[in-house]
Amino acid sequence: MTGIFKRKVKSLLFKQKNFWQHFPSNYIFKRKHSLVILDDIYPLPLSAFRFVEFNYYLSAYPTAAVYTTGSSFQYLKVFDTVDNVLANHVKGYPEHSVRVFEFSEYRKINADLIYLTFLHNTHHFLPTIEANSIPFVFTLYPGGGFMMNNKEVENQLRNIFSSPFFRKVIVTQKITLDYLVENNFCSPAAIELIYGVVMPNDNFSLGKTKKHRANRENKNLNICFVANKYMPLGIDKGYDTFIALAKKISLNYSDIHFHVVGTFDENDIDVTGYNNITFYGPRETSFFAQFYSEMDIIVSPNVPFKLADGAFDGFPTGGCIEAGIMGVALFCSDSLGQNLYFEHKKDIVIIENEVNNIYDHVEYYYHNPDQLEQLAEEGLNKIESLYSTEAQMAPRIEIINQAMKSSRNKVD
Repeated sequence: MTGIFKRKVKSLLFKQKNFWQHFPSNYIFKRKHSLVILDDIYPLPLSAFRFVEFNYYLSAYPTAAVYTTGSSFQYLKVFDTVDNVLANHVKGYPEHSVRVFEFSEYRKINADLIYLTFLHNTHHFLPTIEANSIPFVFTLYPGGGFMMNNKEVENQLRNIFSSPFFRKVIVTQKITLDYLVENNFCSPAAIELIYGVVMPNDNFSLGKTKKHRANRENKNLNICFVANKYMPLGIDKGYDTFIALAKKISLNYSDIHFHVVGTFDENDIDVTGYNNITFYGPRETSFFAQFYSEMDIIVSPNVPFKLADGAFDGFPTGGCIEAGIMGVALFCSDSLGQNLYFEHKKDIVIIENEVNNIYDHVEYYYHNPDQLEQLAEEGLNKIESLYSTEAQMAPRIEIINQAMKSSRNKVD
């Protein structure tokens, strides 16, 4: 009987590969994390801004850790297990081997502070936060379940902001700040506006050394669309408009080519017979350096309130900023007037979600390549001033440090 018991214990401890993930080092040795990040996509590099931001925290705080559910992998067309995704990540980041874990609701979390991004994550993890009595800070990005003037979302926000463990919310768009203040969701003192998202810093140098169209062996004008599909036809992202644009341009210009990166494919909208459109599927961050080196324009004709009432994207989208960093000219819609810093036709082209409007802009810059090159360079300079690691991470680190200090002082 004793032998059977020992064999069963051995099987539980050593054959069940997830077992020890319920007991990370801070739990076994009763150590406390400075910061714990709770998420649903990390460590997938397909979400570039999140990947860069979380990696920065892991570097800045030696005792920080990330717990991930992997519940949103499927939306990026990744159907692997969390175990395999974590194992692949650790191959490239061995220093994360005891710092990134699969989340379990049964795990006790011991930390000075919890950090999250997006509404859906914060609302989902709120019971865990409160069960562990840990203060939290979160970033309320556009998307991720956040919709303005939506009763269900309003209830979620009020639950979050009324939590005794809420400390700060970071917003990245002024429209979000105004919405929170005007509707009395929380004190203005608890809101911090940090415009934009975190982007890979190394890519700025790539944009500055980019060969533009006149100097490339292939002289085609390359126009790209980078987004994932969340609704039929991708109307919220303007995918339908982009394909209509490609079809119209192909009637007059054989040397203008179109490129689609993300979870769209040729089956979403019929493109039979149009050989100037290439689909790449969803891609990791490492793909884009070479890709954007050959792109001239990124078109983002996104439309608010289409995915759902009150749903909207940030301006410019993260995909556009990543392209702009690498010297691609930005053609972006802004029907909500979120733009604070960019100048039309100097460092960006503000487009309408309308084929003829975008067609006219593309045609103009097609015939004026020097102006297109200048537009891309000015856009890169503006993005660098707003989205460098220092500009984005320094205020975030300050907010987190203050929240952790307050947490420690209360314990003391």
